[in-house]
Amino acid sequence: MSFEPADPVLAQAGWVGATLSHSERASEPRRKAIFWAVICAVLSLSSVLLGIIGILTDVC
Repeated sequence: MSFEPADPVLAQAGWVGATLSHSERASEPRRKAIFWAVICAVLSLSSVLLGIIGILTDVC
């Protein structure tokens, strides 16, 4: 009788553990994608800024 309330709790804890480990494995490609997206954004912004600086120095 005393184990009946603990069974759903243990099952839920196992489900949460499996979900956490699955999300950790699934987040690795997402981290790489975010990393490369940030690098591409920084490079494009820096090239735009360099272009604006180049135009301004040509005008002045």
